[in-house]
Amino acid sequence: MKTTSVYLNFLFCMITGLLIITGCSEVRDDFTMPAEAEFKVHPQGFENPQSENFHGTALKGANWNWTSCQECHGEAPMFTGGKSRVSCASAGCHVDREGKTKSVATCNTCHGDFRAAATDFYSFAPPRDLNKNTQTTARGVGAHQVHLRGNVFTVGIECNECHKVPSAVFEENHLEPSGANKVRFGTLSSTQTRLVDMDANPPRYNPDAVGPTCENTYCHGNFSGGNNFTPVWTIVDRSQARCGTCHGNPETGNPLPTTTQEGGPHVPGIFDCQICHWVDVDKPIARRLEDGTFVIEIKELHMNGAIHITGSKWTDW
Repeated sequence: MKTTSVYLNFLFCMITGLLIITGCSEVRDDFTMPAEAEFKVHPQGFENPQSENFHGTALKGANWNWTSCQECHGEAPMFTGGKSRVSCASAGCHVDREGKTKSVATCNTCHGDFRAAATDFYSFAPPRDLNKNTQTTARGVGAHQVHLRGNVFTVGIECNECHKVPSAVFEENHLEPSGANKVRFGTLSSTQTRLVDMDANPPRYNPDAVGPTCENTYCHGNFSGGNNFTPVWTIVDRSQARCGTCHGNPETGNPLPTTTQEGGPHVPGIFDCQICHWVDVDKPIARRLEDGTFVIEIKELHMNGAIHITGSKWTDW
């Protein structure tokens, strides 16, 4: 009886040992990743725009070299998941206010309004520059929105009048360090009139940190009879866009250019814009009201590289 009991115990131990060995030798592929609190690849705050460790700040510090990101998250700029299976597009971070997924390559990802829709053109420009500034006194913000949206004098101008707009994120010179080389004046701002030689005196951006300015631009009066006003980019209080600033007398608000008797282009004694400046007689581009103030009625034809007189469009003036 004792012999039988010993034999059964030995057999039980053998079977148990075999089961243990077999279980340990199996390849396991059903492991789950630890919770975020247990497993962290990036530093604390990597997802938080207010943190010093924010990934946007880290990318800027690396001169926008996204090679290391691609190793885990897939090819830039889409980052569809890669080995990590974590995608910028599907992780719930790169979405607009309505929760719609946005590509990392959208313009307002890095500058402008991040939570605006990917198709919102006005949101592509600061406020929110690459340094997270939102005040117009910051050089990266300045008068971007005023130029883009327009005002009572004119419709807005597009980005390519002051910048070379890239067709893709990784286009040459797009991700280079910011500075004066980022401003490249376009066709409208470089409009040349008969009495102004833009080749000898081209538009120029002065990036001085105290008062960055735009000089010699058609948009601010560098044309026949204009004042060639030099606005400060970071002053956005309407004082630099008063009627008369670009042509006329900015001190009095009188927009009329100097007369031919004074060496200018304007006919003496004519004060009402609507007498000469119209597309059709009943469609004046600008008008002088009874109280003596002036209004622009067709903004699309004001500051458009031409002068409209009695129904004719002049580009040589």
